[in-house]
Amino acid sequence: MAKKVAQFPHFLGIGAARAGTTWLSKNLGSHPEIWIPLIKELHYFTRSAKYEGPSQLIDANPFKRLFSQKKPYSKYRRVARRAIARNIARPSLRRLKWDANYLLRSPGDNWYKSLFVQGFGKVTGEITPRYSMLDEDDIQALKALIPQVKLIFIMRDPVERAWSLVKFHAKRNNVPLDSLSSAELQRRAFADVIVQQSDYEAILARWRAVFPKEQLLEIHYDEISERPDALMRRIQSFLGVTEYGLTDPETQRKINGSFESTMPADLRAALVAHYRPMVERLSAAEGGYFTRWLDGYRDASISMPAFVAQSSGVSIETLSP
Repeated sequence: MAKKVAQFPHFLGIGAARAGTTWLSKNLGSHPEIWIPLIKELHYFTRSAKYEGPSQLIDANPFKRLFSQKKPYSKYRRVARRAIARNIARPSLRRLKWDANYLLRSPGDNWYKSLFVQGFGKVTGEITPRYSMLDEDDIQALKALIPQVKLIFIMRDPVERAWSLVKFHAKRNNVPLDSLSSAELQRRAFADVIVQQSDYEAILARWRAVFPKEQLLEIHYDEISERPDALMRRIQSFLGVTEYGLTDPETQRKINGSFESTMPADLRAALVAHYRPMVERLSAAEGGYFTRWLDGYRDASISMPAFVAQSSGVSIETLSP
């Protein structure tokens, strides 16, 4: 039997959040030729404090991450609690070793490679939506480290994505949406991290400037509901594995969906006003779903309160515990 050798992942899912990355993770993880970690969102490449909503790996000292009461270590402890619960509910030495390696060692390139040893012989990868926020210098560094890595970027109508995130964080924090004023909803929807991850024009420009088009697969959230099997076959073809289509029966439905609630008209108008110019440019350049999103904006007023024109100043820590 060949000795297992630590290797960098073959692919990365780079975003966007609330755009189908959990659906992608579930399907890829159930493919017999693909291995991805049980923990989604490793955050290795976004552990710098310069990124909005810094990674739980921002400090190399695992004991500080475990015991510090400062954010963002609360997320790190939440990941640790879930890992402990998994190992109690379904004891597995293999899983315990992986969790201990991720949670208790200091991050570095060799450590990152070691996270994929259990997938030796398969196509390995991980999905961290925050990677879409990497600046061009860090994208260059990533390419130097893993020059042949394949990248998957899922885009969702930025208006709908912002509302989905507002609902998601309200549900996580047990905050009733009807208790939030119109101004508060808008501040949350225009949180810096949401706006930055919805700037597809800038994101695509950065990644396309570094990686050739054959290494970057751009897909759209709409395809998950319209043609999920065909979409999954396209992704599998891109990764060079057998094209089985949907591999997890549960993925015939939405995964990790937020509860249904109609977006207030004034919030929709403000979001459309903000994102419409970008979507217009992408529609003119590339058509497709960008044009469909643009068509959907026609019923929204484009008047926007003045305070929304600037950054709302809301950080991800405001939205998440």
